[in-house]
Amino acid sequence: MSTDIAIVGAGLTGLVAAYRLASAGRKVTVFERYPEAGGLVACFDAGGERLECFYHHIFTTDTDYVALAEELELGHTVDWLPSRMGIYSRNRLWDFGTPVSLLRFKPLPWVDKIRFGWSTLFLNRTADYHEFETVTARDWILTHAGHKVYDTVWGPLLHQKFAEKADDVAMVWLWGKVYLRGRSRSTTGMGERLGYMRGSFGRLVEVLVARLRDAGVQLEFANPVKRITRTGDGLEVQSRTGAERFARVAAAPVGTSLRLLKHGQINPARRLIRKWRLFERKSFWIAAAATVLLCFSFWPYRVSSDCVVEPVKKRFVVAPFAGVFEKSLVRPGDVVGANQKLAQMDGRELRMELAGVVAKYQQAHKSRDVNVAAGKTAAAQIDVLEMQIQDQKRQLLESRIKN
Repeated sequence: MSTDIAIVGAGLTGLVAAYRLASAGRKVTVFERYPEAGGLVACFDAGGERLECFYHHIFTTDTDYVALAEELELGHTVDWLPSRMGIYSRNRLWDFGTPVSLLRFKPLPWVDKIRFGWSTLFLNRTADYHEFETVTARDWILTHAGHKVYDTVWGPLLHQKFAEKADDVAMVWLWGKVYLRGRSRSTTGMGERLGYMRGSFGRLVEVLVARLRDAGVQLEFANPVKRITRTGDGLEVQSRTGAERFARVAAAPVGTSLRLLKHGQINPARRLIRKWRLFERKSFWIAAAATVLLCFSFWPYRVSSDCVVEPVKKRFVVAPFAGVFEKSLVRPGDVVGANQKLAQMDGRELRMELAGVVAKYQQAHKSRDVNVAAGKTAAAQIDVLEMQIQDQKRQLLESRIKN
């Protein structure tokens, strides 16, 4: 029977698993479908530097990652920088991410600001994820925060990340993001620091690959696994280059899955106890009291919001001709009556056009006299018609200038 272990995937999980097993003296083979290791931490060259294909940072709660960096002598390359978030709404960028910035965020009315803060606080204080597994993020937000919060904040973020699948994202995913990010903030909730590795997180991958090679681990890059089948005394891995037998095969990051299965389904009584403990927390009661005072205060206040006032009936005024207004005699919203003068036209263009018409009329008049004297009856009749046309134009322009 083979005692070798195969790991499918050379992302961080697969590389660390291979590193631990090799350190324990086991013989390991790593299969990776792409030519390089890294998975989601893969990098490419840009201007002589390594740039990550996807944006990454770590939280202060990612202690395992920090410990691994220290173990690989890369701890000094992790810089903890204060974060600053913004959200683009109403054609401008708003500071976002702290209680103060939420109060200044004008796209949300006050009621929706309270609902957003309340729902976010609830997610930050809820450690049990089970209640979020059977509902989508969209439905949960609409129920607990409202349409305005979803359309202004969460909806655009979900659609930018998941496109047409945004409405199907489970709420447990969003809960994990909010809950994890909340653990990385200071106790006041006003500050947050995120970790970045100088030279990209790909440096961690490079060091792991180098140590795996030194430990004799076989790295099968660009060799995807097609099938895994059970044999009499082990497992057979069918890859692009052929079939190999192994005693064990790790084909997915199962650590988190095993912990979730270990917990199992929580019974209703235990869930009720956990919710009761949530309400007992001091910070939650402080927020609840502040909200009640704000909502039921007897002090006079005004609620302001954007609105559009529209008439019950809409009537449109159509001018009989086009031109430039010299002066408007009514304002938007004024009530006007029949035959009321609405505006005064700018007559400069009309007077210039009238002068041209008069000149053409005089020219046709002279041409008629010349043709009559020469006995050209047909040409004289054409000149008469031209004089009539220009005369009609003159009358129309004079009427437009007058009115």
